[in-house]
Order: sequence, then structure tokens, then C-alpha cells
Amino acid sequence: MEINQKKHKVRIGWKRSLIGTLVAALLVGTYSFAELEPKAQAAEYSKIVSVEPYVSDGPNLSYEFKLDDGRSLHLITTRPEEVTVFNSGMKKVRNYVGGKSIYITQSGELYQGSPAVKMLDGVKDFEAVNRVGSFSSFASYFALMEDSTVMAWGRGTEGQLGIGSKMDKTVPTEVVDPTTGDPLVGVQKIYSLSVNSVLLITNNKVYLVGGPGFYQDSRTNSKPIDVTSSFPAFTDASEFEMKALEGFNYMEDLNHSYNSSYMHTSEASKRVFTVKGQSVSLTSFLEYDSKQSSYGVGEAGNTATLKPFPSDLKVENLKKMASAVSKTTSTSKNVSTGYLNLDNGNLEYWGTPITSWKASEASFSSTRTQIATGVSKVWGTRSGTVIFLKPNGYLYGWGTNSDGLFATKDRNVTSPLRLTGPANEIKNIKDFAIQENVSASNVNRMYALKDDNTLLTWENDGTITVQPNKYVGLFNLRDKSTDVTNVYAIDENGQLGLFNYWGSWRPVQNAPVVYPADYVVPETAPDKPIVSIASQDKFDQSVVSINFGTTSDIPTKQYQINNGGWLDYMGDIVITQSGNVTIQARSADSKGNISEIGELTITNNPIVITEGHPTVEKLSKDEFKVRASATGNTKVQLKVDGGDWQEFNVNNNLLLQPGDHTVEVRMLNSRDEVLISKSFNLTAESPSEPVIVNKPIVVQKGLNNQYGLDLEVQFDPTQGDAYYSIGGGDWSKTTGVITISNDVHTVRAKVVAADGVESEIVSFVTTKVDPKVMVEDGQLTVDPGISSPDLEVYYKDGQDGMWTEYAGPVAYAPGTYQIYVEIREVNSGNVVYSGGPFTIVVPGEGTDPNPDPTPNPGGPLETITTEDVDFTVHGGGLNSRFEGADLSTIVIDSTKPYQQINSVSRALIEDYRGNGNGWQYSLDIKDFVSDPLQDNSTNTKDLVVSIPASALSVDVKNSNTLSGPEAQLANVGKKIFTGTSSEILAAAKEFEGMGYYEIPLDFTLSIPDKVNINSSGTGSKFVPGGETGLMAGTYRSVFTFTLTSGI
Repeated sequence: MEINQKKHKVRIGWKRSLIGTLVAALLVGTYSFAELEPKAQAAEYSKIVSVEPYVSDGPNLSYEFKLDDGRSLHLITTRPEEVTVFNSGMKKVRNYVGGKSIYITQSGELYQGSPAVKMLDGVKDFEAVNRVGSFSSFASYFALMEDSTVMAWGRGTEGQLGIGSKMDKTVPTEVVDPTTGDPLVGVQKIYSLSVNSVLLITNNKVYLVGGPGFYQDSRTNSKPIDVTSSFPAFTDASEFEMKALEGFNYMEDLNHSYNSSYMHTSEASKRVFTVKGQSVSLTSFLEYDSKQSSYGVGEAGNTATLKPFPSDLKVENLKKMASAVSKTTSTSKNVSTGYLNLDNGNLEYWGTPITSWKASEASFSSTRTQIATGVSKVWGTRSGTVIFLKPNGYLYGWGTNSDGLFATKDRNVTSPLRLTGPANEIKNIKDFAIQENVSASNVNRMYALKDDNTLLTWENDGTITVQPNKYVGLFNLRDKSTDVTNVYAIDENGQLGLFNYWGSWRPVQNAPVVYPADYVVPETAPDKPIVSIASQDKFDQSVVSINFGTTSDIPTKQYQINNGGWLDYMGDIVITQSGNVTIQARSADSKGNISEIGELTITNNPIVITEGHPTVEKLSKDEFKVRASATGNTKVQLKVDGGDWQEFNVNNNLLLQPGDHTVEVRMLNSRDEVLISKSFNLTAESPSEPVIVNKPIVVQKGLNNQYGLDLEVQFDPTQGDAYYSIGGGDWSKTTGVITISNDVHTVRAKVVAADGVESEIVSFVTTKVDPKVMVEDGQLTVDPGISSPDLEVYYKDGQDGMWTEYAGPVAYAPGTYQIYVEIREVNSGNVVYSGGPFTIVVPGEGTDPNPDPTPNPGGPLETITTEDVDFTVHGGGLNSRFEGADLSTIVIDSTKPYQQINSVSRALIEDYRGNGNGWQYSLDIKDFVSDPLQDNSTNTKDLVVSIPASALSVDVKNSNTLSGPEAQLANVGKKIFTGTSSEILAAAKEFEGMGYYEIPLDFTLSIPDKVNINSSGTGSKFVPGGETGLMAGTYRSVFTFTLTSGI
């Protein structure tokens, strides 16, 4: 329905002082905001200039919201949460349920129905009335033509069309002159007198079509009736005017019938005619209204003679109050009625005295009582309560207050009472509205709108509540009866909505953005820019986008990076800086209003290729070094002589067959996007016979007099000099003997020949040597393993925690103890060894050396036997189980050296044989051998390398007794596997270990930087027995766990 829409335009922007603008420019950069381009863009909205009621289906009421852009919104009270929008080309619109709308365009075309069908051209005005005696939809239509004739169509079987016959009409037909029967001419105005009749006004006559009215009914003869004699004389239609009280051409007072229990409705609308300056009304405004009129009759049907209307009153200044009670008889006067007159700030009241409101026999006083002056708005309720507002921002109450709208317990107030609220919050009020007959208890609810758009609500003397949203305008819209009133409000976003029975605000469907007539949309700054990451380029550089919002008038858009100065924003920004980067954005409109600064901090990790890379350097006759380094996540691919691209580890060297070759090297990101590609022409020569230097052997000799470890590097001095490195440190030359502290160390050794040729590097992990802490004959003994006058032994237990010098065996009472040991230098007191706890068990008296077998706690324990892990069990009734991650197969996907793989595991051992023979639990590990790898010197996959077994160590922790006699069975300490012999992990002496025990095992696999070459294909440059850099792939070992009986 909405076409040719025109919007009201207003500039949006916060006012800022020139000083503020200049200061901002100085603070944020060198750009001058004074040079902003002027633009005339603005936000769009419409204003409501008036709200007018009209009769709708049922009959019910509809409201027309007229907008300043010529459009109108139509709300039918039976559908209070939706509106229909009609465009600005309409001269008059009446909207009914089901799309049965009628409207005239500005050019006089009349359309009806949905979809709209053009019925007539040259239409000046129209009215529609309801079928007599029924609440059906409208059926009779009257169009006043520009040629002063009247056309009628629709339902006419009762004679209500005035066309001279009783019949329905589907096409417009002329209303006839009652005297001649010819088309009636000279009609200048048309009014709806009631829901069943219209008045046609010529320059000196008044005709009634329909009825009843003035005790007459035109339906009898199907022709208009001349009722001119009922009105003062006039000589021009411009001298005749009809207005209705509060604009309602139909309104009901809802009361209980006096003769039955159903609800009775009496029409309550009141009309005033002004004829040649004289005002008259159908019923008197100065007398009690008995409310005997009913639907289809109204006040016109019960009136023969018009009543004088006070000349100093204007009907548009009046509001009516009427109670809703049960009438006892048809003539009873227990329905209270009052009128409010607000004229130029002067507020008056007359009618039923407030002190006798809702009395069984209501009196009526025509004396007008002044309530207050300087009033800007007033509303009276069916309960006899009057609320009014003054420009000072205060609300006042007068009347019964039986509905509690004063928020006080005061009743029958006859002098204005200023409303304050419990916390004096009722102040700075700019508008108010009253919701009548709401919720299940039919209470009234008060809404008070403050200057800051905060909305207060209360009811029944109750607590004042602040609504969660803010609003800019309120509307009181009555339903079809006087005792029901709805409250509509417009929020700060221009959304029209309705407060339901529970006081919740709901948006009205289909409503455009609207504001009250006197509302000024606050100027605001441009939207705060939103900075976000749009994407990443192939160098992993973040691409940043800035959204400057919906504000159109922003000729200036700027950004800066890390406070480096403001730049004009031209589009997405590529961030080249590394690390934490802060991007800021701002905008300004043509009036100098500056937005808030939008900000985003990101972590940028771009790929920066080392200058000149990739490169290929010749190291020897057939060996080349490929260098391709960069920050960020990259990988390198290589292609030889037009072959396939192969992944290449730059830690490895490139070996080529003798001859000329074309080698292409490219670098890619993690998404396989090519960053750079280069081609190299290389020439390889036949290599010289390699000089083989035997690798050294590292042996741990034992403890020295300082309780350190003595290592021996065994090598052939005729081949070169021996070097060693501890913990990945610098290389040091040695003649063969190394002294280090008593701890676990990774020692690397190599032999370097005089010509610089190096042997294979040997890695050796030392074993920390602990003193023997035992119990013999009920006494603690500590054997450090050496005797040195420079050292002394100290111990402490969990009893008193004090260190005591050990001078010989110490007697302990039966029980279990945790022993800690320190070995110190005599002269300095420095601690050269610290260890523990060592668990000892001092047996009590009567201990049976041959106890009964311990029952199996969980059935037979399973033996681990897999392809790569061998496990052997010897002896009946002696079982073990290994639980933990299987490190026999490892996958290395990164060539970063010195990686570590850890596994927290345990062994469970059970001895229920009952023979007390003891047992021994050991583990043997072989070298980790790779699956076949890619050999880039032959472009085949037959290169096999290995990681020595010594890369794996296990830290054996103190054993835990799960059942049976307490015993410390673990061979505590770090064990290094050699690949040639097994390591004892736990052991039980005779008459020990007869039960169920847990041995905690912490495995650590330390990945070396180089691997051994086991085998290669024909023509490969990888020589078996040599070393190469760590290569990614799958490596497999063989783990053999052995549990044997006896020790």
C-alpha cells in the first residue's frame, strides 16, 4: 500500500565547540578537521501531526495517525498491535478489517477493497455506515462528488441508500431528491450522524439519509428526509459544521443491564453543531445523561429539538468522564457523569460531584468549578480520578483517587494535590497517559514520561516502577467504550508500540519510524568505527577492514597503526608489522562532529623471508646446502631436473649425482600457497673416498672421592682428538677422563681428525648413583658406596624431620619409614648429594619368612605381547602387567632437535607362589629404526635411519605395596638403555615381594639432532654407518620386559 514515500530529513550529529574540534585535531594528528567537505546527507524519519478516531467495523473504533510527509497509519482497535500504512497520495482513508478499505486520492479517484478497485472519479468526500440493527461489516457507502451530487452503493435492502428503492447496489447510484426523485444536487458537505445515518448539507438545507434521527427515518420511503427545520437557518454550507466530543462519532458506555446479567452498551458519543455562529447539541451537556440510547439509535434517534450549547465552550476542549456500573432501572441515575474543560490552561469541571461519584442516585451540577490554571494536559478516568500536568514538570491529582493513581492513600481530593512518589521521583514530567480497565482485576495504570525519556509506572497506590526502556512520546487511545483505554508509546528509535494488560511494551507491526510532532531528534556523532580482520594474505599478514557504520555524512575516514599518525582510509589495510599491533579508526561528518575512536589490537605473525633466500650453496663435490629461512610457518619443496616436487628438510644436505642439474626450490605457507620460487643450475662432481673416523665409547666408571661421577671416553688417539659436550653445551677437548656431578646428564662425544673430519656423535645418559639404604637386623644402614675422609653422611626420617649425621647402624622400631640422605663436604658443608625418600620396612616379631600366598586380587594378569613389545614370564604363580603409552612406535613430524616425548607408566607385579624365592623385573630396548624415508639424492623411498636406544631413559620411582608385606622393591633412579643389555627395574630378595606391587615408571625419549644411517639405495649419497640430520618419519623399536624367578 505504501508508495511514493517521502521522508522527513534531519541532520544527525553532536554539537561540538570549535575549541574541542581543534584540540582533538592536535591530539590525534596533523590532519585538519576544519577542512571537512560540506554534505547534506541526513537520517530519515516521519512525525505524527495528529491522531483522529473514526468508526470502524463492528462498530468499533479506528485511529488515523497523520504524518507530516502525507502518509497515514491506520489502527483498528480490534487489532491493536498492527497498523496499515497508506501513502502520501491519499486525501482521505478509512480502513476496515479484512482489507475492506476506502480511500480517495488527491486527484479525486475513489478506491475500495483489497486489491483496491477504482469505483469513481471526481470524488470530494465520502462516508460509510453500518447495516441497521447488526454488528456486521460496513455495507452502505456514500460519495460526495465534485459536481455536488451524492453517489451511494452497497447494502440497501432496508432503504438506507436513499436512491428511491430498497435494493443492494454493486455500482454507485445517485441519491435522489425527496421531492422530484431526480438526482439530488447542490450537496456541499457530508457528515456521519450515527452508525446508521448520514447528513447531506447544501447551502441552505440539511437532509437525513438513514435513521433514526430527529424521530424520523428515511428508510421508510428510501429517500432522503429534509430535517432543515431542526437547525438554525443558514445560507451557505460553510456556515454549517458538526463536531463530536473528543472526536468520537461513535462511542459506548459499557454498563450492566438493569433487566439481565449481560452487558448493555449505550451510545455515549455527543455531537455539537455550529450553524452560522450558533452552537447547539443533540443532548444537553449541562444536564444528567440518563444513557437510554442504544446501538443503532444513539442520541440523534432520541432527539427532536436541539439543545443550546454554551457559547464560551468549544467541544474540542472537552473530555467526558463516566462510571461503569450496574443500572437498577431504565431511568436510574446511579451512573456518574462529569465533564472537563481545558481552555488556554484553565481547567474546569462540572457534573456529578466527586464526593458522590458512583452514588446509588448520582446528582449532577451544571456549575463549572475551576480546578487549576496553567494546565497543559488533563485526563479523567471512569473512577472519578483526574490527573493533569503543568509546564513545570509536575503532575497533580484531583477527584476520588479510588483507583490509586495518585500513588497515595488520599481519597476524594477536592483541592489539587501534587504527586510526588515515595522518593520524590515524580518530577520533570513532560507527558503522561492512563491505561484504564487493564489486567484481570480491571485496574487503572499510570504512565509518566520524564524529560530524560525515562518512563515511570504505578497502579493501585503501588510501588513506582521505572520501565527498562526509554520513550519519547505517549498516546491515550480509547477502545470503543469509555471504560477501556490503551496506552501507546514511541521509543527512542522511533518504534511505535503498545503496553499490554501486564504493562509490557510490544512494537506495533508494520509501523515505520515515527516521532511525536514536537520531538527533535538529538544530533549525534558519526557511528563508532568497527575494526576487524577481514582475511590473511599468503604471507600470513592480517588484512584489516573498517566499518564506519550507517552514517552517510562522513567525508573524513582515517586510521592509524601503533599511534604512527593518522592516514586517510582508502580500503582494506595490509598489516606488515609483527607482534601486537593496534589499529585505530575515526571519522568526522561535514559539520565537524568526530566519532569515537574504534580500536582493535591483533597479534600479527607475518611470514618474512630472509633476504636473498632461498639459496643453494655447494659444500663439497656432490653435497649442497639449501637455505630457505623465514619467520612464521613455512615449508620448502625441491624439484630436481624437472621431476616431482618433494618436501625437503633444510637441516639435511642435498646430494646430487655427478653431472649438471637444474634444481628448483620454492617456499610455501601452511595453506600450500607458493610464496617464492627460484631455479639453480648446479654441477656435482664425483666424491672422494670418505675418511672414516671411529666413534668413541663413553663408559660410566663410578663414584670419585667427591661423590661425583667419573666417565671415560674411549677412542683411538691415532685417529684424532676426543671432544665431549654436557647437556648440549659447548664442546670441550678431553684426553679420556671426565668428572661431572652425581646426577643425570646427557653427554655427547665425538672424535675429530686432523683434517676436520668428524666421527659419529655418541650420546650417553649418565645414571645417578644413590647410596644403599637398607634394614639389617632391625637397624638402618646407609652405604654411600665409597669411603672418603672429605665426606660425611647425614640422614633424616619422617618422624622429627631433623638431619642427623650417620655414624653407623641405627635401630628403628618395627614399621615403615621414609629416609632422606645427604652427603656433605666436611670442610665447606656443601651438599654434594641429596636423595630420597627411601622406603624401609623394619619387620616386627613373629614375622613368618614363608607366608601364605597372596590371593590374586583381580584374576590372572595379562601379558603384553605385541608386534613391537616382547614380554616373557618365568615361574608359575608369578605375573606382571605393564600399563602406559607404548613408546615402541613413535612418529616424528618436526625436525626440530632435542624434542622430548614423555610417558608416565607403571608395572604391576604379583607373586603368589608362596616359595619366597624372590624375583627380578627387567627391560631391554633396541634402537628406534625408521620406516623407509624419501632419499632426495635418488628420488626413491629406501633410506632407513635410526635413533639409538640410549635416547630413551626411564626414571624408576619408589614401589607401592598394593597388598601383602610392605617392601621397597624398585631399583630407584634413572636408567639409560644401551640397546645391548637390559636394565633391572625392580627386584625382590628372598622372602620379599610376596604380594601385589606397583612400580611407577616415567619414560623420557630425548630426540637427538642427528640420526644414524642404517641403509640406503643404490647410488644414494647417504652412506650407511654415517650420520645425517634428524628426519621426520615413523620409528620403531622392540621393548622386551622380563620377569624371572629368583635373584
